[in-house]
Amino acid sequence: MWKGPWMVRRMWDQKEEVAVQCLRQWTHKMRENEATPETVKALNGMKEEDVLWYLLNMKWKEQYVQGKGKNQIMMTGVVTTLDTFDRHKVEILVDSGCTGSCINKQFVKAHNLNT
Repeated sequence: MWKGPWMVRRMWDQKEEVAVQCLRQWTHKMRENEATPETVKALNGMKEEDVLWYLLNMKWKEQYVQGKGKNQIMMTGVVTTLDTFDRHKVEILVDSGCTGSCINKQFVKAHNLNT
């Protein structure tokens, strides 16, 4: 199975048509239509950690969440660290009015995350 950092390098060092084929094989079957020359060009213009984040998200089927009449949306998710690629299951509060990112200090300490 291919790993994320390996795929980042394939986006950068292969001809465009080969990179598109690699991206199609990498992505979730419901998202193969996103594996285009335009996507490869966009990825090639990004920083490595941004490409890696995008590629890791392409492995999963897109999900849509809708609230149930409350002022907030809670859902279960997975946080993946970009330095060690550790994964942690979390409860997520979706706040559409948020102007920044935040994380619970105790969660960071408990999981020894770099911030």
